[in-house]
Amino acid sequence: MAWKGVITNSGSELLAQWTTGKTLTITRAAAGTGRVSETAMLAQTALVDEKQAASILSNKTTAQGQKLQLQVTPQTLGYALNQFGVWAKLGSGAEKMIALFQTDTAAGVEIPSKESVPDYVYTFYGLLEFANTGGTLRVTIDASALATTAALTAAIKAHDEGDASHKALFDKKVDLDEGNTVAFKMGYDAGGVYIVTD
Repeated sequence: MAWKGVITNSGSELLAQWTTGKTLTITRAAAGTGRVSETAMLAQTALVDEKQAASILSNKTTAQGQKLQLQVTPQTLGYALNQFGVWAKLGSGAEKMIALFQTDTAAGVEIPSKESVPDYVYTFYGLLEFANTGGTLRVTIDASALATTAALTAAIKAHDEGDASHKALFDKKVDLDEGNTVAFKMGYDAGGVYIVTD
């Protein structure tokens, strides 16, 4: 399976009006099911069947345009992901779908339900091909989908200090020792090195 992407007709109109002194803002992305013919992709102004918002995690300027990193997570019901849409607006104007990405088969990518695979994440990289010669470009990044260093450090610390961390592994070690156990402590020394002491 492969993905095909286009700048839509409404996207081409926005880009044609994007001149020096104007700001083009990529505002959001969405994921959905259903497909249209390749010739109809340019005229799309919405997804066939929008299922969820997609998080925009990053963008990178390339020689061909803007490379976006999009991400979806499970919803209440699973679905076959066939389309990603990206919306933008010029200045304070109306938001329009600037780009459409679509799978080349109806099977798509199976996004499971939250109940069946709660930690599932699908990440997609899409290239919006256009000249980076207009005015100012802004991309709205979904900060709620990103892990900060502080949050990650706090989670690791809570895990390391938790009494039940790796309990199953230590129970197995005790079983392998055939009852010959030694009391020990684990943690980090002042230099950040993981140590075990008895």
